[in-house]
Amino acid sequence: MTNPIEIAVAHSVGHAVATAHMADHSLRAAEYALKAIKLADKSIDIERKFQDKNLSLDITELVLSARNKQSIKANVADLEKTTASAGSITK
Repeated sequence: MTNPIEIAVAHSVGHAVATAHMADHSLRAAEYALKAIKLADKSIDIERKFQDKNLSLDITELVLSARNKQSIKANVADLEKTTASAGSITK
């Protein structure tokens, strides 16, 4: 498989299936779905709204809070990379 859209879709499906053993995989499935949408030059905002609208009421709060925590971790990691890069420039 060499098509990046197909690869992103395959990753999304794999993470969706893996949700059975670890709930956090559901977030990665959604992220890979968004990646496939972006690679296809479609609106990720529309897809994210679709995903959010179709969440089961039982898990909406869980998914949104986990996504928020994941977003915070990503922002911290990006900040650490930027800080490390800036430090290596001055050395």
